[in-house]
Amino acid sequence: MSRSEPFRQGDLFALTAASASFDASKDGSAPVQEVAPPLNALLPSQSRALNFIETALRSPMPFVVLQGAERSGKTLILTHLQQRVENECFCARNEDSARAMLVALAQGRTVFLDEAELIGMPSAVDAHTVWAAATMVATEGGKLLLAGSGSPLDWAKGVVDLQSRLRAAPCVCLPEPSEVEFVVVIDAHLRRQFLRLDAGLLEVAGLHLERRWKAAELFANALVAALGQQEGGSLERLVRQLIEQINQQGVDANPVNTLPLQLNLL
Repeated sequence: MSRSEPFRQGDLFALTAASASFDASKDGSAPVQEVAPPLNALLPSQSRALNFIETALRSPMPFVVLQGAERSGKTLILTHLQQRVENECFCARNEDSARAMLVALAQGRTVFLDEAELIGMPSAVDAHTVWAAATMVATEGGKLLLAGSGSPLDWAKGVVDLQSRLRAAPCVCLPEPSEVEFVVVIDAHLRRQFLRLDAGLLEVAGLHLERRWKAAELFANALVAALGQQEGGSLERLVRQLIEQINQQGVDANPVNTLPLQLNLL
C-alpha cells in the first residue's frame, strides 16, 4: 500500500468471521458445544489473530496494530501473547509507564500498549511518546503492539508522524463474531453466572440479538437480573423481550452490567 493512499482497516491481515475454522455437522449446521469454553479461552478468530500477530512481530518491522470493537477479546489476546513471550514482555497502560516503555524497547523487549484509543488523554501515554516508541522499533530494536478500538489513525491525536507509522504498520482487525462464536460466547457468559439455557433459546439469542461481543454480555447480565424479578411466566417470552429491548435501545446506550427492564413478565 502506498503511503499516500488512505488507511484501510486490515490492509495486511484482515480477519473475517467467514474465514474462521469451526467444526460443523454434516448437514452444515453447527450445534452449540455441550461444554462451553471458559471466558479466558480463545475463539477461532481470536486464535488466528494471535497467530498473525506472532508472525508480524517476527518480521523486520515488528510494530503491529490490533484493532477491534469493545469487548472483542483484544486484552485476552494480549494475555495469551504475554504468556508466550514470558519475561520479554512489558505492558504499558498509562503515563507512568511511558519512560519504562522506552527503556523496555531499548532492551529489546516486547511492549504491549492496550486501550490505544486513550492515547493522549489525561493519565494515558502521550502520542509523541508512542511515536518515539514506534521510531525506536524501526531504528534500534524491540517489538511494539498497540491494541485498541476505533480507527488506529484516530489514536495518533493529530500527530502526523505517528499517523505515518500507523499507516505503515500491519493491522490485525478482529471481526464481529460469527453466528457459531456468538452463541458460544452467550452461553459462556450465562454459565459464568450459573445459568444455562437450552440449545433452542441459545439459538434464538444467537440469531436475533445484535451480533456484537458487548451484546452477548449485556444480554446475559440482563437475563439474570430479569429472572431475579420474575415469578413464573414464559422463559422464551422473556428472552425474546430482552433481545427486542437491547436491539431497540442499542448496545452502546447501556453499560454491560445494567439494562433498565421494561418487561411484561406474565
